Amino acid sequence: LSAPSHLGLPVYSTSGFDLLSILARVANRPNPKIVLGPVDMTCAFTVVDVRRYDNPIVYASPTFCQLTGYDEREVIGRNCRFLQAPDGRIQKGEPRRFTSPEAVGHLRKSLSAEKECQASLLNYRKGGQAFINLVTVIPVVGGVHGGPDEADEVVYYVGFQVDLTEQPNAILQKLRDGSYMVNYSASTIIPPPAGTSSRRTGGLSTHAVSHDLRSLLARPSFTHSLPLSTTANAVSTASNMIEPSPDAPHPLNLVLLESSPDFVHVLSLKGSFLYVAPSIRRILGYQPEELIGKSISDYCHPADVVPLMRELKESSTPASSDGQMVPPAPKPVDLLFRIQSKAKGYLWVECRGRLHVEPGKGRKAIILSGRVRDVPRLSWSSVYKTGGLTQSEPIRYRQPESNGHEVGEEQVLPTRREKEFWGLMSNTGTFLVVGSGVRDVLGWGAGEVIGRTVGSFVTPDMREILEGTLRATSERSTEPRIVPCQLSTKESGLVNVRVVLYQADNVSSPFDLSTLATSSSQCPIVCQIKIAEDPSSPRPRSPYTVHSPTENIFEELETTRGSSWQYELQQLKFSNQRLSEDVDNLEAELASSPAGAPFLPGAFHPHANPRARSASHNATDSEQEWRLQREGRHSSHSGHLKRPWSSLGDVPRR
Repeated sequence: LSAPSHLGLPVYSTSGFDLLSILARVANRPNPKIVLGPVDMTCAFTVVDVRRYDNPIVYASPTFCQLTGYDEREVIGRNCRFLQAPDGRIQKGEPRRFTSPEAVGHLRKSLSAEKECQASLLNYRKGGQAFINLVTVIPVVGGVHGGPDEADEVVYYVGFQVDLTEQPNAILQKLRDGSYMVNYSASTIIPPPAGTSSRRTGGLSTHAVSHDLRSLLARPSFTHSLPLSTTANAVSTASNMIEPSPDAPHPLNLVLLESSPDFVHVLSLKGSFLYVAPSIRRILGYQPEELIGKSISDYCHPADVVPLMRELKESSTPASSDGQMVPPAPKPVDLLFRIQSKAKGYLWVECRGRLHVEPGKGRKAIILSGRVRDVPRLSWSSVYKTGGLTQSEPIRYRQPESNGHEVGEEQVLPTRREKEFWGLMSNTGTFLVVGSGVRDVLGWGAGEVIGRTVGSFVTPDMREILEGTLRATSERSTEPRIVPCQLSTKESGLVNVRVVLYQADNVSSPFDLSTLATSSSQCPIVCQIKIAEDPSSPRPRSPYTVHSPTENIFEELETTRGSSWQYELQQLKFSNQRLSEDVDNLEAELASSPAGAPFLPGAFHPHANPRARSASHNATDSEQEWRLQREGRHSSHSGHLKRPWSSLGDVPRR
């Protein structure tokens, strides 16, 4: 994974393994059974992939290698059992002669059930030296990418180790359930790189930093040339720090806070800014000192203030611990609202973080990272040119007998199967956002598709054609482009589709993206992928047009909209719930009416209960209102709410 910074520096690890995300999922797991102490990149830990045979190690931290004496190349691809023998040679299922078989059995049984576990057992370093290892293994939920579609999927186990022989003080507390809270980060101290002062490396692990950036940070000429903000109110350069204190921030921290495309900020529980990173200057145009002490509601769109402040208030309530003997984990905070920039009006911003409680003092604050979200503009006329929306189809089935033969009448499920999905792509074809319909079309979850290129789903002969069409579309093409092709499904099959690429009318950004090392996200492309029985046949025309051709598909996300789509969505859910209850009552009344008697909505039925009669009148009113809307007229009492939507991947079908 490569995440270039604003200055084009290689910030993230070049290994391609997102360890910080995995450790974040470990620290923020919803219902922990074992209380972990401090967890960071200085811990001795390994990551195993449970999808592969024999659960091989796919990552071993440098501290783990120092603890065990094995090089990384000697560890990757092996099962962790090699630590249970002095010579490192032990086969799967072989009786344990050099360590406790009871402890090994406890670990195996717990991991088979995907449960957190902890045990102390005798392990051996390279060369045969024995040590007492307190092992804590955490199954990591969230699949590969941590997306909502993989919320319950376990792909990785993270095993933390601490040498109780050398670090007996690492145990912080024994809990009532018999487990231990351990300071894993204190297990081994890694010496700083040669030529690097203790001030630069103090308090910061650089194991997840690429070698190139580490080399740059070790050069005084490089760090002295960077304009760094040491506080929220002052800007200085590293050369101005004549006698820096031992507690001075690491230059890497200052570079990230200054150059990140996100802005880190700290809020009080009432929404006041306590800290704002200096990157806010480029993103929203404000100086950090302009925001300190002011409320976030002063800069929030008036229609978004209520849900924003409600979310901040609820963040101070800890999550339920489900009766466990461990303290509940803080709730994650996820905010999406419109914020007033200094020069470009309102912008959509997404902020994610969590509640922080200062140790020993109990003071609370919410630490967040905010990112501006660009919203494309696309007219319905472009969609009509390519055949419009593809209607979903009902799901039909027959109830089988125990012998497997299909019997009975065909039934229709209340849910429907989507035949298309929408999304956003970079101009290199990487999926940035996809709708939930991707599961019906390709079988993949949204989290499994995001981050992959569309070229990885097509045959090699079509890949060049698709990539060429993407390049042509990214050059501000005004006309949509269609590529008939076959995409691979999760079940290793192929499905005929039409990939429709739209260049958004305008995609604005709060800062100059040309300064980034890569420009793949400058002009996101809106894509529509729809199932086609025969990809070579002429595209079908839209069966009907409901929207004005000049209307914006994403009008619910326009920053000038006077209402909140979150409020509209809530009201629409209430309306749909009432309609569902009315339909149930009408069906119940229809079932109880005498055989052969006609049932007229709105008519008086002597056997109908008052709620059913009310439902029938509501159904009649709804039918009349629908007819008026189809004729282009609106009744005086018709609702003004239109269907809002919360994702760029789900196009409204009002």
